[in-house]
Amino acid sequence: GCLPAMPDGNGTASYTWNDQAVLNVGSQSLIGQVTTLMGTRSDGPSYFRQTQQIQVSNGYLTCSTPLNEKWGGGREGVFAGSSYNTEVSCSDGTTGRMQVTVSPWRGEGFANHGLSGLGTGRLSNGARLRLTFGPSINVTNTNF
Repeated sequence: GCLPAMPDGNGTASYTWNDQAVLNVGSQSLIGQVTTLMGTRSDGPSYFRQTQQIQVSNGYLTCSTPLNEKWGGGREGVFAGSSYNTEVSCSDGTTGRMQVTVSPWRGEGFANHGLSGLGTGRLSNGARLRLTFGPSINVTNTNF
């Protein structure tokens, strides 16, 4: 079958992971997912990239990030053990920045390899952001 193109059309998506996510915005907890796509670059199959987007809501407030892209040189995961900064936009008009640190977790078979992560930041209204996703969701109430 045909594999879908990456969101920007540059390369082919090979694998997709949807990991559970919790984003604490001040005292509110928003739940949703982090979607990670891994694919090959248009100009060579040995170069991999991952694109990651966060989307969470509590029914009143929705926050998301744009697609965040990293390039790598192999199947071991471009985001593995790395950090990136991202913009955050919320449905109440607030915006902010967050730093996200990502680590791999392994299931059975390559397609089941996912990512786990933590993030911290602030919105324009001063609200503190605390993100957890993947197996690290177990530390949601940890004051990191």
